[in-house]
Amino acid sequence: MTKFLDFSKLIAFGRLIRVFMSLTLGLAGIAGARLSEAPDLSLSKCVLLFAVGFLTASGGFALNDVQDRDRDGPGHRNPICQESMSLQVAVAVAWSCLMAALLGSLAIGLGWFLISCSQVALLIVYSRVKRWNGIYGNLLTAVLCSSGLVYGSLFGRVSPGFVWLIVASGLFVFGREILKDIADVQDDSVAGLKTLPVRAGKPLASWTAASIGLVALSLAGYGLEMTRSAPIYLVAYAVFIAVGVTLLWNAVVGSKRSLAWTLTGTALAMLSIIIISCLPV
Repeated sequence: MTKFLDFSKLIAFGRLIRVFMSLTLGLAGIAGARLSEAPDLSLSKCVLLFAVGFLTASGGFALNDVQDRDRDGPGHRNPICQESMSLQVAVAVAWSCLMAALLGSLAIGLGWFLISCSQVALLIVYSRVKRWNGIYGNLLTAVLCSSGLVYGSLFGRVSPGFVWLIVASGLFVFGREILKDIADVQDDSVAGLKTLPVRAGKPLASWTAASIGLVALSLAGYGLEMTRSAPIYLVAYAVFIAVGVTLLWNAVVGSKRSLAWTLTGTALAMLSIIIISCLPV
């Protein structure tokens, strides 16, 4: 009985595919379709959009952990390094998710399939080219994550407010990736990766991430105000103000605790943008 109640493998699987972030990026496709005012958005299309986004993100995260297994130390959250998941299983999960995402996109249409092919190709290049695991990698991750909104927009039309939300989501992910690099600065320095914290130090990287995050939050608020009605965007403002405070707090304090709170707050802010975008006008 104890063996069946052991959730260690399930937890390892969740860490490998980053369940929270994958769910957020899965919802991004539906949010893009809602923001573009798609005229014929059926339940089946919503399910396919979510599945493709979720599987693409899950496969990408798993592939990243496979490639980083030699760089990440035993104390890292990488389940391969913690020996809670074998390399063979992680590779199988990564490629199964990516192939399933391609098949799902093909079921939606040719345009969506071509976008998915480009996403998978970029994920493979990013995971294999070491020098991309710095600023270039941050930019590429931002493009890949914000492309989820673009993915759903192919069902309808792109409004000016929607464009601001796409830009804001990309900037927001870019700033958050810099924060994650701050947390991994020791391992990245040993591995020879030229991330911003390694190049310029933690204080400058923290203020850079905070500045980018505040700009992104402002643009997101402006975009939601143009596309959503009150009080929906007013709720978003409250969330954005709280996250902005944590960004500034981390830049001033620069402790592990403030960084952990800021990473959590930015993840919740991303999820709130997506959920609010999915709501009716």
